[in-house]
Parts: sequence; C-alpha cells; structure tokens
Amino acid sequence: MAFISNLMGSGVNFVAVDMPDANRLTVHILAAVAEHEREMIFQRTKAALQAAKKRGVKLGSPNPKKGSRLGVVERINSRRT
Repeated sequence: MAFISNLMGSGVNFVAVDMPDANRLTVHILAAVAEHEREMIFQRTKAALQAAKKRGVKLGSPNPKKGSRLGVVERINSRRT
C-alpha cells in the first residue's frame, strides 16, 4: 500500500495491461485489497503451521544444510570436480 501511495504521490501515471481503464482510485482500492489479502494469507499460514505442529508434524527441511548457503556452495563445487 505504501509503495503504491508513494508512486501515486510522485505523479507516476498507471496503465494496467489487464485493466487499462483503471483510474487512481481503482488502483488505490486494489492496492488496499491486496495488502489485506497479504495479511490474511500470513495469518492463515501461521495458524496452519501451528496446527500442524500441534499434530506432531515435523516442520522444516529434513536436510537443512542442503538449502543453506553453505550447502549450495558445496553442491556447486562438487559439480565442478
């Protein structure tokens, strides 16, 4: 929301490919709806992870090193040899 508001304040004109007739009000409303949906997704994800944890589901990667920066460097180096 802040990003869109700052762009609007700077005088940038919006042209949406999927909604070419959208005006400043429409863009502002859609940005507010998108921000609300982002928050709702965050809340649902957090609740789902907590519920899974309560059921005893082990969360996280079974091999956390594999996705770490060190793991990625090791895989790159192993491919070179």
